Amino acid sequence: MRKMRGIFRKNYTEVVHRAMLQRNQASNMATSIDKTIDACITHPIYTAFRSIGRAFKKQSTAKSYMMPRN
Repeated sequence: MRKMRGIFRKNYTEVVHRAMLQRNQASNMATSIDKTIDACITHPIYTAFRSIGRAFKKQSTAKSYMMPRN
């Protein structure tokens, strides 16, 4: 019985974690796009490229988290 409870708790925390990640990803994408636009307008080219790279990296990591396990 105790083992079952532990498994349930782990799955539950994972589900909550994934939901939080999803919400974070949405806000992160919005903010990173805003940041890249700001960078493109205000900063020299290399900072803009760096922030774009960071945005893409963030997106890809979030995607790998979000992949549903069949």
